[in-house]
Amino acid sequence: MLEMVEDCSGSERELRRAIESFESMGERKSLDGSVAVLLANAYDNLGVHLAEHSRGSEGLEYHIKAVATLEPKLATATTERALYYGLRYNLGAAYFDCGNPKEAEPHLAAALDGLLAELARKPKDAMLVKEMIDSASLLARARLALGSPSGRNRRSTSPSPRYPNERHFPRNCAMRSS
Repeated sequence: MLEMVEDCSGSERELRRAIESFESMGERKSLDGSVAVLLANAYDNLGVHLAEHSRGSEGLEYHIKAVATLEPKLATATTERALYYGLRYNLGAAYFDCGNPKEAEPHLAAALDGLLAELARKPKDAMLVKEMIDSASLLARARLALGSPSGRNRRSTSPSPRYPNERHFPRNCAMRSS
């Protein structure tokens, strides 16, 4: 059973119920493509919701689950690739917002590479163009926070704040103590 710390609007409760339903469907039968997509989206939406309520560290766990849920389905489902790369972007953004550009970098780079490949297949898809630009921008910021545009010579681990855009929300992540 998922534990709820605080719920400002009822949205968190609804997302957690959806997750429980999709997880139980997956337990009764193997997690097919459509259930995996629904579960991955629910995990991702809960991660964004938690971040919006200053619980970014907790939200990060759900972004990780979203990517892990959809990743095994990529070999057989080409239609879910753009969604998967969007989830990778959200995971990278969550790591970045939690002050960990080193962990963010590989997810943002994978998102950018994947979105570029998807854009080659669908060159007129405006949402893919926007997501590709967002991924490139945040990847550049993560690499700069690490000390160089290429990601090499990593000196710093504290990124400057990321500005929210229309689709992805600020995570307001509490920094973890060492």
